[in-house]
Amino acid sequence: MFKLLEMKKIGLGTDFTDNNKKHNIKIIRTAMDLGVSLIDTAEIYSDGNSERTVGEAIHGNRDKVFISTKFSPSNSSYSKIIQSCEMSLKRLNTDRVDLYQVHWPYPDSNEQIADAFYALKKSGKIINYGVSNYNKQDLDNFTKFIDKTFSNQIEYNLFDKSVEDEIFEFCNNNLMKIIAYSPLNKGREILKNEAVLRLSEKYCKSPSQILLNWLINKNNVMV
Repeated sequence: MFKLLEMKKIGLGTDFTDNNKKHNIKIIRTAMDLGVSLIDTAEIYSDGNSERTVGEAIHGNRDKVFISTKFSPSNSSYSKIIQSCEMSLKRLNTDRVDLYQVHWPYPDSNEQIADAFYALKKSGKIINYGVSNYNKQDLDNFTKFIDKTFSNQIEYNLFDKSVEDEIFEFCNNNLMKIIAYSPLNKGREILKNEAVLRLSEKYCKSPSQILLNWLINKNNVMV
């Protein structure tokens, strides 16, 4: 089984905007060659095709990667979560998911989500469970039904630091990792920010390196 302690703090998201499978497989395998171990996807990405691409890309190297995927909030009933997990496992061509997450909050189903997570973990089909896009209130409500939630995956970058208000403290106090998505703000104006460009020139690093380094040096944050 993959050892969590071997994970690097920078992973690869696979919400590909195209279905060029050959090209996207090359992206994933190149990242793995460079030492990336966390591969993040979701059932909704490209209508399941991103999971299929990940499954093909990691073939023969399953134990070298930590696979994270998510089920959609519309599938937040107990039976649908179990079914979603089974379908994700099939698309990923694996017998377990290292981190299984609810993609967006669905407060009315917290108890069913918790029960499904416990059942899937007991069966060995998932190793850890987590949430995504949960604010402080969402986290308060969800953790009434479940313990040892691994992580909260949420947008966090130099231009969007709302996570630092209350979520950061909650996650630290409850031993939940923060997985920062869109760390480069999807390549928007953040890469042309004057302060970032000055730091880039000063340290002879690319703007992307500056921004990623700013995040991974924070306690309990993965990217």
